[in-house]
Amino acid sequence: MVRKLWILVLVAFMGTWAVTACDSGDGDGDSDGDGDGDGDGDGDGDGDGDGDGDSDYVCTDDSDNWACCQPSMEVSQLRVTSLAITAPAALTISLLQNIVDGAMDSFDFLWLVEVDTTANTMTTGAGEHVDGWTSLDEFCTASWNTEYAPIADVPITFTGDTFSTNNPIASLAVPIYSSGALLFPLPISQLELTDVAMNAEHTLVGTNGASAGSDAFAATWEEAGTLTGWLAWDDAKEALITEPLNTPLCTLLCGTDCETTAPVDCNDPPSDIPNGDGAVGWQLTATIGAGAITIQ
Repeated sequence: MVRKLWILVLVAFMGTWAVTACDSGDGDGDSDGDGDGDGDGDGDGDGDGDGDGDSDYVCTDDSDNWACCQPSMEVSQLRVTSLAITAPAALTISLLQNIVDGAMDSFDFLWLVEVDTTANTMTTGAGEHVDGWTSLDEFCTASWNTEYAPIADVPITFTGDTFSTNNPIASLAVPIYSSGALLFPLPISQLELTDVAMNAEHTLVGTNGASAGSDAFAATWEEAGTLTGWLAWDDAKEALITEPLNTPLCTLLCGTDCETTAPVDCNDPPSDIPNGDGAVGWQLTATIGAGAITIQ
């Protein structure tokens, strides 16, 4: 039954595209305050169309750097570009991983992370498309999803360019969309990030092995960090997977209809969540990758 459900999901929702390059700015164009290295900002002597030089800072695309421009290394803004799920078993099937990969590639699964390397804090949560996406430049911008409030000022510890959360995040939901319509929210309890290794420029977590211009993106990413958390029974029961399934997430995790089945009678019974006040759920583990994006 579960396999048939996921085949329906795959047919209905899978889609991909890749992010290539972007333009960005830091308010003055570059470190000399004029927009570029020739002293005037650009070739016409005025910096750019609005006089400040911003649009002349261009990220170049190559096979090793699929990240957008990062205006500041002190505050790194990233989007999760790869989530390779290793548990629970019901979510590790290749059909589901293809759906997750496709949703991330098409920005239908938009998870943002902002890391403050000076304050040693992190803000994370769901993102949303910026209105009017008409060019590749705009794929490098996103905003926080106002329906799913981000979790701010999470304490983190750095070792070089690698960070880990100090304490679990009690609860976080990140929605997965399909062509603008909500597929289902992914509700995670007791979320922790461990050994998330950024590159020296703080634009990447891991690397993408695809060549420039390839449609392959999330599926070819080499992750460089670990995510752990829990999918609580009650949260998974409320996370309804929409058309054409119209079934709660917990039915997939349980292996049978969770609306009529007690947790102990599941094909894959949930476990006690540590510090969960008696709640039960399935442990979620995954490796992650990320690339720079500008959060508006």
